Amino acid sequence: MTIPPEEERLHHGRTTHAVFRVGQTVRRLNPHPNELAPALLRFLEQAGFQGAPKFFGMDEQGREMLSYIPGTVPVELFHHTDDHLVAAARLLRSFHDVTTGFPGRDGAEVICHNDFSPGNCVYVDGYPTAMIDFDTLAPGSRLWDLGYSTPTFLNLGHPDYSAETQMRRMRLFAAAYGLSPDSMSDLVVHIAANLASCARWAHDVRCMDISEWASSRRDWFVTHILDTVLPSRRGRITAVRDIQREPEAPASWQDWERLVLT
Repeated sequence: MTIPPEEERLHHGRTTHAVFRVGQTVRRLNPHPNELAPALLRFLEQAGFQGAPKFFGMDEQGREMLSYIPGTVPVELFHHTDDHLVAAARLLRSFHDVTTGFPGRDGAEVICHNDFSPGNCVYVDGYPTAMIDFDTLAPGSRLWDLGYSTPTFLNLGHPDYSAETQMRRMRLFAAAYGLSPDSMSDLVVHIAANLASCARWAHDVRCMDISEWASSRRDWFVTHILDTVLPSRRGRITAVRDIQREPEAPASWQDWERLVLT
């Protein structure tokens, strides 16, 4: 008779609950599964991408079964060294590059993770080695996903960093991803749009701590970064901030992009 392995509750998740380790698998109850996730995870496995868990289907309790990736998952944002920032940006780039061959892109540039942040990374010796939590997957653009990840890994707005330091770190992160210097202005406006979008989404789902964080970081970013890099865009971002408060705010990444890029 085979004795099933014990279940160990994993407490690292900030917003995802009911996650357990069973042997070398992770079992996860997901009331709102993303239809793209199983197909993409299988595609990533077949493509040899090592930075994501394998998807094994559903267990008898209706939970997702994923491969367990050794390491630690942080609960909050924290300080990254330059080397760790480079590793995170390269992980995102490699993920995007693989997804260009995924049939479910629906004509988009890549599949966006849409929540690639320290809290959705597995760390080994301080380095992000894998991404987890694919609930927000969707077709999109490289810059949109990079615009979400940059403020989280840099911890934009944290008082330990000056605006000059964050500008340097932002350029480092973008260069490690492979973004050309000519595209930095586009990244800047995508960061502003992402923070506005995040604040609105969090407000709508009543995650007020996240909404307040994103709103304060957006304001800091506009004042200390965007005004320096693209002072002509301040009026546009002010309009984005006002639209964000309206009942019918933009719902898609394409709409937010149009607001800041046109």
